Amino acid sequence: MLLSFKAKGATLVEGSFADHKSLVEAVKKVDVVICTMSGAHFRSHNILLQLKLVEAIKEAGNIKRFLPSEFGMDPARMGDALEPGRVSFDEKMIVRKAIEEANIPHTYVSSNCFAGYFVPNLCQMAVLTPPKEKVCLYGDGNVKAVFVDEYDIATYTIKTIDDPRTLNKTVYIRPPENIRSQRQIVEIWEKLTGKKLDKFSISKEDFLASMEGMDYASQVGVGHFYHIYYEGCLTNFEIGEEGEEAAMLYPEVQKKLQMRIEAQGKYLQAVLDKAQQSLSINVNCPGSLEAMRAQLTNFNMALSSLMENTNEEEMKVNIIEKSIPSNRANGLVFTAYQEAEELVKKDVKFRKGESFRHFDLNTKSNNEFAGANGADFEAKMIAYRR
Repeated sequence: MLLSFKAKGATLVEGSFADHKSLVEAVKKVDVVICTMSGAHFRSHNILLQLKLVEAIKEAGNIKRFLPSEFGMDPARMGDALEPGRVSFDEKMIVRKAIEEANIPHTYVSSNCFAGYFVPNLCQMAVLTPPKEKVCLYGDGNVKAVFVDEYDIATYTIKTIDDPRTLNKTVYIRPPENIRSQRQIVEIWEKLTGKKLDKFSISKEDFLASMEGMDYASQVGVGHFYHIYYEGCLTNFEIGEEGEEAAMLYPEVQKKLQMRIEAQGKYLQAVLDKAQQSLSINVNCPGSLEAMRAQLTNFNMALSSLMENTNEEEMKVNIIEKSIPSNRANGLVFTAYQEAEELVKKDVKFRKGESFRHFDLNTKSNNEFAGANGADFEAKMIAYRR
């Protein structure tokens, strides 16, 4: 992602968590800070590093909104979470406490399950691709969860940053259309592929017992899956006065999303139909296997091109160079981009002279935060991934 920004003309500027002054100077140049520090134990777990960012924001004194790295389950509702997975929620609550004690204007985003991690594998642990023959259901597979595409999480997140309705509140991203059970996810896949999978169930007792002998990160994952697929922690509550639901605040996002889903669904169905037709060809026929491979390669290239073009059209910017001191001593650095003038896509607008900065806390595990200078802008989609 950083290289794609650089290719568009952005200047990558570095600073360090080990250099408090550089953080303060960076924060002074923006109005909004969005942090996507990694909290995934199978990659890295740096949630408490945000406390240094909180101190910098407190000292700078100019931030109009801070969105800390949440983007999952609401930690305030996970007080009874199992060990060792509860560490994720406990540390996020420590960061929340620091933010609120410093009287920093904030918004917490609870985005639930990243679709990229939970949907392609039909909610199976430790893999990212769908099973070919058998699928494990958690319990009866009917507990509802919420699955949200990462780009849509970004869209909703950007919309919250200057919305007075989300100030000092938790925003839950759970559009009704995105609330599905694991069994429903499996059934959608079966319908797409035309193939039934063998289903077997694992009880909650056996699922929890599977933690024995696992490494720490896997135990954390089992605990989180238990709360999602057995307890229904994402959907077993009503949103009160302390929160807002993103789809209700911004119905236009869901409308455009639905149109995009329908268009992509038709395209992917056509790809799948053609692929199945190719696979049914007698592989003993001369040249048929190579022809099939060529067709599938073309489909893959077409799909990649479609998604790339979609993302390319999301945002075109002019770049203004800014420099921030750098300290590489501990390898914990951040990168700033300032994009100014106006975004040319018709539904993304900046006033002339305003700007947007993206800061990448670029450790080995791709931890990021972003800031926007100019609270009056509207943006439909800026994509960040954890």
